[in-house]
Amino acid sequence: MIALFWLATGAAVGFVAAQRKGWNPAAGALGGAVLGFLSPLLFAASGSGGEKNSAPPRILVILGVVVLAAFAIVLLGLLLG
Repeated sequence: MIALFWLATGAAVGFVAAQRKGWNPAAGALGGAVLGFLSPLLFAASGSGGEKNSAPPRILVILGVVVLAAFAIVLLGLLLG
């Protein structure tokens, strides 16, 4: 239950931070979900100075998906085992 709260809260804060900073909202939500309760730090992060709402590098998307998949597997293991 705590893990779901971690993911949902972090994703929501990351989404809002990304919108305010002019970043890709999906990348902000993904980063926020990974950071969890540390996601408010995204408000303090500076932009790369690149184009607004540009897509994140492909490797970051792949890495984020792998991290979230591993987190989900561990969470399912804890819930079922």
